[in-house]
Amino acid sequence: MTAGLQPAPDVRAVSRKDVRTVITSSPMGTTVEWYDFFLYSTAASLVFDELFFPTDDPAVSTMLAFVTFFVGFVARPLGGVLFGHVGDRIGRKRTLVDAADGPVHGGDGRASHLRAGGTARARAAGAAARGAGPGDRR
Repeated sequence: MTAGLQPAPDVRAVSRKDVRTVITSSPMGTTVEWYDFFLYSTAASLVFDELFFPTDDPAVSTMLAFVTFFVGFVARPLGGVLFGHVGDRIGRKRTLVDAADGPVHGGDGRASHLRAGGTARARAAGAAARGAGPGDRR
């Protein structure tokens, strides 16, 4: 009945260069991410307990330091799902810029370009929250 499987009309062929890029980029990103977790877990066990959680019981301090590690471990995939969804809707490059720019200019958790007033309003709100004057870029 059918002469063979044919791709859907909207599917484009993937070049070998694109496949090589994905095959080399994915392990590099995963390696950097897991190295980051390794460094943070080492610092949490050796330094963070005494530095950020000084208590009478060192075991409690260490457990509190590892709770921060656990929160980061859980938050990364949730952030990936959230920002992946937003990136699919408004574009991945714009989502990356907004995610990196948010804590610097306003940090209210809303994409500044989706509101009337845009980035200028977000920068003014961030400056006001920091107690900076107009034009101050602290």
